[in-house]
Amino acid sequence: MTCLSFIMINVGYEFDIDKERWRTYIQDYLIAMTAAGFPWIFVAVWFVFVVPSPLPWGDALLAARFAAPTSAGILFSMLEAAGMKDTWLFRKARVLAIFDDLDTVLLMIPLKVALVGFKWELSLELLAVFSLLLLSWSKLHAFRIPCSWNYTALYAVFVAGSVEALAYLSGHEGVPMEAVHLEVLLPAFAVGFLEGSAEEAAADLSVGQLGVHVLLVSLLMVVGKMFPLFCYRKEANIRARLALALGMCPRGEVGAGVIVISIAFGICGPCITIAVMCLALNLVASSFFIMGVKKLVERAEMDDTRHGIVRDEKTGIPIVEGGISNNNDNNNNNNTLKVVEVVENVERKLEADRRV
Repeated sequence: MTCLSFIMINVGYEFDIDKERWRTYIQDYLIAMTAAGFPWIFVAVWFVFVVPSPLPWGDALLAARFAAPTSAGILFSMLEAAGMKDTWLFRKARVLAIFDDLDTVLLMIPLKVALVGFKWELSLELLAVFSLLLLSWSKLHAFRIPCSWNYTALYAVFVAGSVEALAYLSGHEGVPMEAVHLEVLLPAFAVGFLEGSAEEAAADLSVGQLGVHVLLVSLLMVVGKMFPLFCYRKEANIRARLALALGMCPRGEVGAGVIVISIAFGICGPCITIAVMCLALNLVASSFFIMGVKKLVERAEMDDTRHGIVRDEKTGIPIVEGGISNNNDNNNNNNTLKVVEVVENVERKLEADRRV
């Protein structure tokens, strides 16, 4: 829990949002939600209908949630190492990756309801979740706190300890209520925001069958992340959109946390084995995802250059197409400058006539 909290705090450090443009993030959140939802649904259906020892729907939905979140930490560091920090793709991928991680965290409560039924203690968790979200929004990067690795480790210990203490105290024999299990993911996220059994499972599948399941589930995870390819048509060409979708494919810290939570709920069998191996395979493939992203971005820039397209650095929207400006403000400014030049020329000519 402490290690997971450490990773999630670092993800929170990376989150930034322009509050004055909050409406523009609604589309981003919906796209991130679908990019997280499609792989989750695909893998859950696989765990229910295809795996030899299928899971009930509730368990399958929880176990398959590992396929949803993008690894923000891996994605950011690899894109930056590839020299793409100043690109539209990096800025957009950063927003989408954080949002689909956040969507994964928020969905854990209804998944708990599906597993254990509604209990009034879950309303306390819901209240805590919305309180943390409100605090994160109102005080986003408002506090100047140390964020070196040793301080971050200290924050992680505090968050994990607080969550465990809450579960212990609320579930104590003298307290007339069930234990409140607040997952460590969102509290750790919020801290970052505030800163400026395998053998039993494998027995049901042969090595070959297990490998086929891992490959096909991994493919479903990738296909489910392709939804951004059909969005942002004004901001980017098809290669850049494919690069964005491919950049959303690496999984990591949040997915690992979901698997840990699934095991804590007693979910076992071949589905958990497949989930763990898919996550490991995805981590190995992360470098290839980013290499593909870099190649696609280079090709996208070449396509824009060949067609005479110049895009706005922040929005990605074309301001010049085929050598013709699409920016009315620029055209108006140019016309104004021409009028000023004509007036100045006339004034100079009149002054010369007076002198004569």
